[in-house]
Amino acid sequence: MKENLIFIFTALLIGLFGALLSVWGNPINTGICISCFMENFSGALRLHNNMLMQYIRPEMIFIVIGSFVSAVVRREFITRYSASIIHSFLGGIFMIIGSAVFIGCPIKMLLKLAGGDLNSLAGIIGTIFGVWLAVRLLREDIDTSLFKTVIKRNDRSSIIIPLSVIFLISLYFLKGELFAESVSGAGAEKSPVIYAISVGLIIGIFSQYSRFCVTGSIRNSIILRKTTGFMALLALVLSALIVNAIFERLKFGVIGQPGSHTEYLWSFISMTLVGYIAVIIDGCPFRQLVKMGEGDVNAFVCFLGMLIGGAFVQNFKILSDSSGPTLMGKIGVFSGILIFSFLSYNLILKNEKN
Repeated sequence: MKENLIFIFTALLIGLFGALLSVWGNPINTGICISCFMENFSGALRLHNNMLMQYIRPEMIFIVIGSFVSAVVRREFITRYSASIIHSFLGGIFMIIGSAVFIGCPIKMLLKLAGGDLNSLAGIIGTIFGVWLAVRLLREDIDTSLFKTVIKRNDRSSIIIPLSVIFLISLYFLKGELFAESVSGAGAEKSPVIYAISVGLIIGIFSQYSRFCVTGSIRNSIILRKTTGFMALLALVLSALIVNAIFERLKFGVIGQPGSHTEYLWSFISMTLVGYIAVIIDGCPFRQLVKMGEGDVNAFVCFLGMLIGGAFVQNFKILSDSSGPTLMGKIGVFSGILIFSFLSYNLILKNEKN
């Protein structure tokens, strides 16, 4: 019971602070969006040249640091990895591509709904379908030993992961001129740094403790047939909706919604891909950041994939706009479907041989 309450409370905090970060300066309905943050991050590292999307988001960095602090205090920081490194890397790339076509990661998808954007429903249905599809495949056809975590209890070498993140943010605060930073556009819309740091730490600590994950909530609800996961997602949406109502930021409808489009089929398909991949690699983009802080090597590899995905999205015009997905966006999603269908098929064949 205690674990369930903390899980739901964590989701409530993410909804609350996700909405407040937008009130404080982040783009509308984008208080927390890991795919958007990764695009900003790639731009800050000069991996793309879109001057409107360049900023090292402190929220994202301090989610990792908060998770690291919590893992150390709770004695849960440990080097761990599985054999599915290639899945984690490719998964990071294509989760960002799928999110870019929808315009938002699974958390932003829920924050958009809490802001009144009914277009997000197509993405929500797609995410649930993708998770269901992966759960069915993993339970019935694939040897899941590939995805089981291998723990090396006497090895703390993965401490280099959170330490490198701490070094990066320290370098940003001391030598900010080394990084590109937007002066206009979405990259320039940001909350005060102290707010962003505080929110990142709080969310990172609670998410490490509770193991919160959007796609994980859906997966566990399907497998365990319990309502805790969906109750948590409902708490996230309701808390954000209340904040939006208090600050008069609710805008119900489908036309003219910020960071949204009405190509529902592609919203469904792209988020089906994201939901499917998230189950395969054990975590949505947000959960991968938290796992990084715990010493998970696969999560770090996924982070590198997401970083490259953020650069691809901008360099190859994959990101959708209000008119819908681009041709390159459609090709990117279709490529992700082909690649992960191939990987899944190979796993099925391997399982049959065994």
